[in-house]
Amino acid sequence: MLPDDVTVDQVAQLAERSGGRKILEQRGEPEFGLVHEVTWELRPGLNIHYGRERPSGAAYVMASAADRQEEEELTGLLREYFNTVDDEEVLAAVDRAATPEQLKVALVRAGIAAPLDADQEYAARIRAALQASDAERREAGIWAATYASWEELDPHLAEIAANDPLPLLRRQAQGLLDYWQREAPPR
Repeated sequence: MLPDDVTVDQVAQLAERSGGRKILEQRGEPEFGLVHEVTWELRPGLNIHYGRERPSGAAYVMASAADRQEEEELTGLLREYFNTVDDEEVLAAVDRAATPEQLKVALVRAGIAAPLDADQEYAARIRAALQASDAERREAGIWAATYASWEELDPHLAEIAANDPLPLLRRQAQGLLDYWQREAPPR
């Protein structure tokens, strides 16, 4: 996750100085989700992605590559170059959230910042939200799971989809599970 003062223009400058060309730019105004997304191709199979999310306002930069080692190397460079928000800070924000709105924002940011492979520190907080008695916390957990997209969250989402007292949360959880099954790359 990017610090609040890093802009898309700064990410674009790095990508373009690295020989990248913009291959995607999308903007939208959804109630929830990505409001700005840009992808630069450095070379075939190696990309830099920028996104800004709503409602948290969190922005991220990430690498994708056909080769996992290349992806990890570029990810490390991006973390260092942009001084991305560290895991401890992201998780501490979830732990200290005092209101449902603060928790929603913190959990979405945690979902965005979560590593590609399931991490127990992140997963514990997302699971706790998915299993909460409070509907706002469960919804925040669904939002966080949208970005973390780990298979170990599926049973908790399935439980919400099947049994949540709120139809909206049942639909959100089922929609996410359906999307992952239909659209997402293998997890």
